[in-house]
Amino acid sequence: ALMAKIASSDGKISELEVEYMSDTILSIAKAMIAAGLNERLVEQVKKKLFRLANQAKRDDKPVCYYGHLLSKSSVQVRTGAMLQMISFAYLDGLSDKTKATLFEIGACLHFSQSQIEHFFEEVHGASRPG
Repeated sequence: ALMAKIASSDGKISELEVEYMSDTILSIAKAMIAAGLNERLVEQVKKKLFRLANQAKRDDKPVCYYGHLLSKSSVQVRTGAMLQMISFAYLDGLSDKTKATLFEIGACLHFSQSQIEHFFEEVHGASRPG
């Protein structure tokens, strides 16, 4: 749902963003099956994740609504999620609105402004050639 909020934050959702979100949900489902969960349950979870992503990109709920459970995770989980979301945001170019959305998500995940800026530097620096 947070990726859907990021994708829609600039007013348009690119095909690349849709593909990435779909692949992420399918990867989650495959990991659940590999972990031995019931296939019917996994299918229900997968459908719910797709519904949630479609709902999130159209609704007016704040990003903190969708980030609430993640905000209770360990700092390692929150950091990994934040880095992944920032990387995702660079897929079709980083608009000012998308960057603002990411700072809002970061605040919901209990990161300071300087920590979030460091995450951007970490991701952007890793994506530079050379």
